[in-house]
Amino acid sequence: MIGYVTVGSNDLEKARGFYDQLMPAAGASRIMEFGDNFTMYGTAMNRPALAVCKPYDGNSATAGNGNMAAIACDSRAKVDAIHGK
Repeated sequence: MIGYVTVGSNDLEKARGFYDQLMPAAGASRIMEFGDNFTMYGTAMNRPALAVCKPYDGNSATAGNGNMAAIACDSRAKVDAIHGK
């Protein structure tokens, strides 16, 4: 059910170094990157993943700022149903 979880970081290069060493122990590696703002780790694009990023609002990463959990859905109809609640 969880698509991915995002954690914020104030030092993305340091965070990437940490997760680059940690994630192979779980069989995961970098699977997506967006410049100097976002890196996602996982075992496959269709499996749950962990992303580390700078907070979208440009402020410092703090408890809650930069964190997000995504719900995975296998159809647009399910997404629309969730948003309709």
